[in-house]
Amino acid sequence: MHDLLHRLALGLLFAAGVATLAEALAIGWPPAALSLQHHQVLLVLTGAALALAPWWPALRVPAMAVALLSQLALLALAVAAPAGSADPAALLSAVVQVAMLGAGGAILAREACLEARWNMTWRQEG
Repeated sequence: MHDLLHRLALGLLFAAGVATLAEALAIGWPPAALSLQHHQVLLVLTGAALALAPWWPALRVPAMAVALLSQLALLALAVAAPAGSADPAALLSAVVQVAMLGAGGAILAREACLEARWNMTWRQEG
């Protein structure tokens, strides 16, 4: 099913991957603390997986799950943090990425359900 919605979902995955890679590059190299280096490596791996997911179908669900978990954890920490301590640009980026990944995932899940339903109608019982 390569219709407009499918292409939109793949575009959203790619855009989320590029945004994650841009966030990782914005940290600068080498970060001073080991924890920042670890964070940057995880961002690069997540961004690369999301950017490759449109062309590698088996990578789509795991990449989206890791990216959503990462961004939702950031948002949860921001809610729990004292007021004014979170970077508004990072929070906006996280909200946008969660929206892109949610929309892309919903489109791909809907397509999978429709494909499964289509396959079931043509299955022959013997």
